[in-house]
Amino acid sequence: MEVLGLLGLLQIKRQEISLAEETADMLETLINNNSGFFSPISDKYAVSIIPSSLLLKAFNRIDTCTQLIRKVAVWICNRYELSEAGLASPYSTEEEEIQTLLGYAYDFIDLPRRRESYIATIVVDLSALFQLNHLYDDVVNDIQAVAIYPCNVEVKNTLGRDVINGDAIYTPVVRFTDKLTIGGNWRVGNHQEDANESFCYENHLWWELISTSSVVRDRHFINDLRKIVTNELTKS
Repeated sequence: MEVLGLLGLLQIKRQEISLAEETADMLETLINNNSGFFSPISDKYAVSIIPSSLLLKAFNRIDTCTQLIRKVAVWICNRYELSEAGLASPYSTEEEEIQTLLGYAYDFIDLPRRRESYIATIVVDLSALFQLNHLYDDVVNDIQAVAIYPCNVEVKNTLGRDVINGDAIYTPVVRFTDKLTIGGNWRVGNHQEDANESFCYENHLWWELISTSSVVRDRHFINDLRKIVTNELTKS
């Protein structure tokens, strides 16, 4: 799903619109026929949702895009209601991912309590970016109901934004407004939401910025994503 999303967006950037639409068709078919796409096993796969959702949005596949966001939100809410361990972090090893995913059912496996969720942050952000008001309201309400703490890595506008150990600030809890207002901010008190810098977008590096998230796995860039959704994806 992630690779197809990146491919389709790259084709859009190269003005290969017919190829990008074929890629979107393939992605939509896979999502509609594979429930595994709705169940990321850890926060390491949170960023997978971004390029795939952006590609679907570019070709007005709103129903499929909404379905993806909603079902992922249901998955994480069910997981965090079921287990105090939640899901593993973006920095987890494969063993830690599997232990957290399956080990909650066994008393002899000791798992740390983890209420943070980067996946939760992304599904809320995408709902807001695509102006899916009712979905946004429902997702925020459900996340709060099961005591999930959406988290994010905020970055400064330096070269450190693109590396894991760079100039970044870990935010343990991202707070969202209860209701989404068109054109307004939905994050409360976040550096990324308040900052005006959009270096990569202004320098026509929007695809590169999205692909950076697929490398570092623990961050995405709200200001740039807003402009990409508004200006770049509408051209297709």
